Amino acid sequence: MLTTDLRAQREQILLEHVEAENNNDVDAVIATFARPRYELVPTEEIFDGDAEVRRYYREKEARGRRRYELVRLYHSDNAVIVEIRTLSMEPAPPYRVDLPSIAVFEFDGPRLMCERVYYDLASFMRVAGD
Repeated sequence: MLTTDLRAQREQILLEHVEAENNNDVDAVIATFARPRYELVPTEEIFDGDAEVRRYYREKEARGRRRYELVRLYHSDNAVIVEIRTLSMEPAPPYRVDLPSIAVFEFDGPRLMCERVYYDLASFMRVAGD
């Protein structure tokens, strides 16, 4: 059962996670997980464990820095679902990114277990020039 305290704990972890992503602080991002795991649904990529998540961040950084703005949060028994805007940062790459997405942050109690991201791949490729 999702209590007010558990909801607050999860939200705090989520906010720390997004802040660490926006600061490009991979160590802090990894510290928010019980075991780091990213699943990118549109590309069917899974990055499981410390080394894989670090590789994901190296690859992501090579495509240009981005900032994540939380639009809305929705709490469920086992997850926090987040509407996000992904924005390119300065210096901007040769394209401007402003892409809506959904991220499902799965929890086991107060422990973050996985971030699963959903976005429209065709829109991403169009704005990213890939």
